[in-house]
Amino acid sequence: MDIEHLIALLTEVDPQNELPRRANTPLEDTFHERLRIVLDAIASVLVSKPRGEVIAVGMRSQQNGLGKKIILTLASNTGIPKKTYQHARNLINDLKKLGADFADYRKSAEQEIHTSQIKPQQSEPGRVDSPEIDERNLPPHLRQKIYLFRRRVLLFALPKIHQRLHKGYKPTKSSRGLTFVRIAEELDINSNGSVNILKECSMIINWMLHHLPNNSRLFPIEKEDYVVEGLNSIAGMVDELFETKTWLADIPKTSSKIDALPYIGVSKLSCVACWEFFNALHKVDCMFYVRGSHSKAYFPWKFPDVEMNTAKLLESEKEKILKSFYSDLAATYTQRFKAKERLRRMSESSTGSTKPIPRDRWPAEKFPWGS
Repeated sequence: MDIEHLIALLTEVDPQNELPRRANTPLEDTFHERLRIVLDAIASVLVSKPRGEVIAVGMRSQQNGLGKKIILTLASNTGIPKKTYQHARNLINDLKKLGADFADYRKSAEQEIHTSQIKPQQSEPGRVDSPEIDERNLPPHLRQKIYLFRRRVLLFALPKIHQRLHKGYKPTKSSRGLTFVRIAEELDINSNGSVNILKECSMIINWMLHHLPNNSRLFPIEKEDYVVEGLNSIAGMVDELFETKTWLADIPKTSSKIDALPYIGVSKLSCVACWEFFNALHKVDCMFYVRGSHSKAYFPWKFPDVEMNTAKLLESEKEKILKSFYSDLAATYTQRFKAKERLRRMSESSTGSTKPIPRDRWPAEKFPWGS
């Protein structure tokens, strides 16, 4: 397995390195964690420009007599267009209606459980889970509202989605989307389940590369369903891939003609990767000392084989170092992913599910790029 691929996975999960909060908040109160996720999500779906747009969302509450008003404040590095304000209002109105309908449905579901005398499980001290929700079993009117909400979000973000698909990728001198498709084409479909998921994702991405315009006004109405269902399917498959217990073991065994990437850039992860590599060296009594954060050690994890050959290490030592390095990075990923999943369960739910809510998914075969 190429070391760059494993390190890149760490960018998908945020490190738990926030400063401690100094507020009189009960430890069992999950409101602040939930709120952060909600505000981040709102900010992300308000971005529509292909490049250079950053939006932040803040919230404050205001007590008016017996009622409470919630005020959202938007800020941007480029100014907030009127269409973005209107989009935000539409999303909030949609969410309020969805929340009311979902609350009514959940009450009826909990009442059925109470009637049948089945007690919900308790996952954490002082917190009782609600019954698990399967989106496929929701009432038709609620499912339709959920679909229309997703459609509104995705069509507004179409220019940004288009830009991400077609963004240039220097190592392959092609776009990121096309690079993913070509890598998937090189994989053996019978090798393992993880590869099959990647291939299904590539079929949908390939369709979008050929059909997705950079402006929603240019997009045929009859193909809007494909965008919504396609991105919904990819999200479901990514969840499935992360849940596959053997996927970290699957990928290294997958043969590919694609060359390893020579460089993945300098970011905050560089320090994590460097120190993990130093730790792996120390475990086999190969002392490698640096001053400061990096000093003159120029990211040795980028080319571990080259670095170790230059150091004239024995093959047995190289194998131990790489195995330790991969293991430590995988453990870091697992730790962060579990923390991310815990926050997702707290925010998504009230459903009490330990997994993402099941949804209907179009098969990848419905996305032939020539149609």
